[in-house]
Amino acid sequence: MTTAEWALLVAIVAHGAAIMAALLKLVAWRTAKVAVIEGRIGTLERAVDNDITGRRVVAQIVNDVAVIKSEIAEVRQALRHAEH
Repeated sequence: MTTAEWALLVAIVAHGAAIMAALLKLVAWRTAKVAVIEGRIGTLERAVDNDITGRRVVAQIVNDVAVIKSEIAEVRQALRHAEH
């Protein structure tokens, strides 16, 4: 092979290596972006789960408060009857 052929071969190999490096960088960048997006989605899912749990707790507390209020009302009525 002549010097020109060797130079052409080296240039083609170098170009192929540069393309491979660029593709690897692109894949790494895309993978990092996907990881960031998945992290954000996970954060949103946890926030929604916490919100749903919080709403359930509030609903239970509202029911408990209603029961306590009715018991207080019964005690008041019993005290009024005891006074008369």
